[in-house]
Amino acid sequence: MARKITSKPKPRPAELDRLDLDILEVLQADAKATIAEISKRVGLSQTPCWKRLKHLHEAGVITEQVSIINPRAVGLDVTAFVTLSVKLNSDDEEASFGDAIRNIEEVMECYSLAGEKDFMLKVVASSLQSFKHLLRNTLSQLPGVQSIESTLALTKVKCTTHLPLD
Repeated sequence: MARKITSKPKPRPAELDRLDLDILEVLQADAKATIAEISKRVGLSQTPCWKRLKHLHEAGVITEQVSIINPRAVGLDVTAFVTLSVKLNSDDEEASFGDAIRNIEEVMECYSLAGEKDFMLKVVASSLQSFKHLLRNTLSQLPGVQSIESTLALTKVKCTTHLPLD
């Protein structure tokens, strides 16, 4: 894939102390924890706890609080990993590709890669037939796609959103 290499300033990691990390640990285990529960578990009164939590949101440390839904419980029985080789000749084409990927609801995650392939996707589908349709009618039609390889997940061994903060 042809890409224009530009030097962008990297965001600095947030300055986090032990209390901030403790608050994050509580929230990773239970995003619905109240300020009262968090403050009790980290040993801090509610107002300073609330201020720290507000700062963690404003600093972009906490980006979302969501409910995680079991895909099989809503009929999404197929999980697959798809690698794409693409040829994108301009920043506009790369932006168009990214926009297209973000608009495909079956794509749960997308990463650009260093190596033989250019992108890796995690996708979900209701059936093998719908996965086949996604490959043939959607992913293969994305701008610049030259080749697609897929691997079906048989069982989920580990899936977590809990980051190691120690």
